[in-house]
Amino acid sequence: MGTPIREERAARQQAAEVGRTYRPDNHQPALPALTADSPAGDYLRFALLKHPQVEATFHEWRAAVEAITPARSLPDPQLTFETDITNTLTTFMPGVMFDFMTRGKRAAMGREAAAASQVAYRAYVTAVVRTATDVRRAWVDLAYIEETVRFLRESATVLDQSLAISQANYTTGRGMATL
Repeated sequence: MGTPIREERAARQQAAEVGRTYRPDNHQPALPALTADSPAGDYLRFALLKHPQVEATFHEWRAAVEAITPARSLPDPQLTFETDITNTLTTFMPGVMFDFMTRGKRAAMGREAAAASQVAYRAYVTAVVRTATDVRRAWVDLAYIEETVRFLRESATVLDQSLAISQANYTTGRGMATL
């Protein structure tokens, strides 16, 4: 396995910090009970803890972090066995096969896996931000729905009054000059 590279240590530390908040003891924390009077923070927390996209990207990120160690480690030895049998045994070749990699190649593979874990982390952050934005948008729509309905009713009243004035102008003949 060898000594962890700097990128691996940083990725594991970051994953542990987020994991302590998002999934303490690898379990979902208690969800807030939502009511009509709940603050926006409770809705946001509930959405972030329950949204399947956030959950999936979190676990993909954790898997990418765990894949760094095997990527930078020595490959497993492979036992190979080859025979060529037609009517008689023509070849019999047992053997052990090793992939010899230099330290530099293994370190490069480890850095590549660490970079892949950073990409997975960015996907997780994107899912969190997208979910938070959707919750905020829905919260604003719901919080101001009464004002929106009142505004739309007033707009409809103003439009009805404007239409009545236009019709009165055409009835009296004053509106004909605008055609």
